[in-house]
Amino acid sequence: MQFQNTGEKLINEIECYQQAYGVLPEEMQVLEWGYDSGVGPFYEKKNDSTYTVYFCLGFDEYYIYDSE
Repeated sequence: MQFQNTGEKLINEIECYQQAYGVLPEEMQVLEWGYDSGVGPFYEKKNDSTYTVYFCLGFDEYYIYDSE
């Protein structure tokens, strides 16, 4: 699955950012990732230590990674 590989790369970049700066990034732009025609990947910071990365696969269908 293409989105799974892309998601894993984004998760790795988020983890590296957190290790380097001691905080999670606030926005997707900090990581220099673009959105692929509304499909994703999308990054959402939930609080200071957890986040979600997800893709929209269709109407009410998502592929979601939750760092918790």
